Amino acid sequence: MNKQRNYFNIIVLLVFILPFITAIITAYTIYLKYEMNTLKIQINDLRTEVEDFMLKEEISIDQQKKFDIPDIKPKIFPINYDLENVDYFILLKNSMTSFKEYNEGALKIFEDEKEAFEEAVFAFKNNIEYFFYSYNDMYYLFRKDYDTSERQRVYFTQMYLYTAPQNAFLPTLTLRNAGMPVYVFNGKFQQSNEDYYAIATSFFFNRADADKFRLEMDEDLIVELTGLSTKDRFLKIIYFEGQK
Repeated sequence: MNKQRNYFNIIVLLVFILPFITAIITAYTIYLKYEMNTLKIQINDLRTEVEDFMLKEEISIDQQKKFDIPDIKPKIFPINYDLENVDYFILLKNSMTSFKEYNEGALKIFEDEKEAFEEAVFAFKNNIEYFFYSYNDMYYLFRKDYDTSERQRVYFTQMYLYTAPQNAFLPTLTLRNAGMPVYVFNGKFQQSNEDYYAIATSFFFNRADADKFRLEMDEDLIVELTGLSTKDRFLKIIYFEGQK
């Protein structure tokens, strides 16, 4: 009799209780998946809002001045020279964000830090378009009002290429905020003559200096900040034609 009762209890367990428990576990699993999807959507929405803000934040110098400068210093060029409350990071951050193959203006290289900052600050405060950065204790300043006796042929590093401008500007501004002297190079494909937009960096008159800079770039940091690989980066030529 006891054996029959035990068999009956086992049958009841298998037929009624276990399916009930399985149903509860299944329902809870579905609930967890729903919550995870909801969280993923919220994270994506937050990421979109942040990216939209970053893209809008740095469209122009006038717009940039409306935002507080983050209290961080460049990671690659750790220079902290304060001149009339304008430091290196502010000058770099407010530098020009795009260039074409041929550009009005000229590039000058300074050995004297104070002179370089005075020239860059003058451009910053007088709304003159400029691009400013430092490398190996030298200071590189492009200004649109600079003149040159002959067209300047300058090397730069092209890092990553897009066919749409908005795709290039967001990672460029992200790298700029980390202290890297980057900009968007607006070039044209040779065969189709269509525009392309490349993340680019630095200016050098000397090819050897440009190549040294290219090889010393922090690939791991760039991947960490943008998710983009720059292992195939290469040197290109840009031209400055002086003030017109």
